[in-house]
Amino acid sequence: MECLMFFSPGELIELLRAERMGRALEEPIYYRAILLGITKVSLHTQSFISEASFQETARVLAKAALGGRIDWLKGLKENVVLGGVIPAGDWIQSISPPLKTI
Repeated sequence: MECLMFFSPGELIELLRAERMGRALEEPIYYRAILLGITKVSLHTQSFISEASFQETARVLAKAALGGRIDWLKGLKENVVLGGVIPAGDWIQSISPPLKTI
């Protein structure tokens, strides 16, 4: 269950997040789906590392630092930017036997 969150009128959030919150609340929420271009999508992600890698790097990093934001590195792009392990294919370990060393 997601922790208690408040959204402001006009705030942009992911569609799945809005639907999940709508199911969790007793009162219906009203929202309008908006299709954004690639620039706007990149600048409205929860990852400030992903935002900064696209454009307006100094502004995004300064705003994140002043706001005390934490990037949990859950997405593909931010892990690629920082040279981390990408979150893809993790499930393969649970369905395949371990490899033997020769």
